[in-house]
Amino acid sequence: MSNLVIKQHRPGYWIGWGAVLTLLMVAGNYGLFLYFTQQQRADARALGSENLRVVEERQRLELENRELRDTLAVLERGNQVEHEAYLQHVQTVKELQAEVVELKRQLTFYQELTSAESLQNGVSIEKFILSAGKKPRQFHFLLMLTRVLKSGSVSDGTARLAIHGLQGGEPMVLELAQISPASGEEIAFKFKYFQNLEGELALPEGFEPQEVHVRVTTGGKKTPPLEEVFDWSVEE
Repeated sequence: MSNLVIKQHRPGYWIGWGAVLTLLMVAGNYGLFLYFTQQQRADARALGSENLRVVEERQRLELENRELRDTLAVLERGNQVEHEAYLQHVQTVKELQAEVVELKRQLTFYQELTSAESLQNGVSIEKFILSAGKKPRQFHFLLMLTRVLKSGSVSDGTARLAIHGLQGGEPMVLELAQISPASGEEIAFKFKYFQNLEGELALPEGFEPQEVHVRVTTGGKKTPPLEEVFDWSVEE
């Protein structure tokens, strides 16, 4: 004989538990919603604070950069002023040196004017200049003669040039007629105040010039010739 079990049917029991579970799920979801909402707000506040810090840092760096540029500009201006002062100083020194050279030249000139030979001759050699010619080993010369005495008379005479140097290691002298056929052996002059004597020179191959000997003779037979030696120096 089988046993018959009779269980009591309670439908309200399961409905209650279902309602409780539903409330718990709703409360849990709402709690999660509140948590994530607060977390997002916190993240937003943190991000805003970080952005503010970045903006403030950028402003600080821009200010420092501006100050550094201003400082650099001041230093560059100071260096420019010092450089300009240095250039001015160098220019002043060059001008003073040029004045000294000119004063020495004038002193030499006046010493020559008062020398015994110049006074006796009545003529002074003011300067002798060599410059490069149009072709290799060709040169242009300029000899300036001036009057020493202030009288109204005219000075006349001749000037001779001779180039002293080496040919193949041996001393050699080239007379004017040898290196300047157009000038001949001597150049005649006649002037009241000053005169420039000019001509062209052509040196032979292998000849090494060293000095230029100038000899000036005036018309007076008793007047000794005026002689002067110049180093061979060609102006650019």
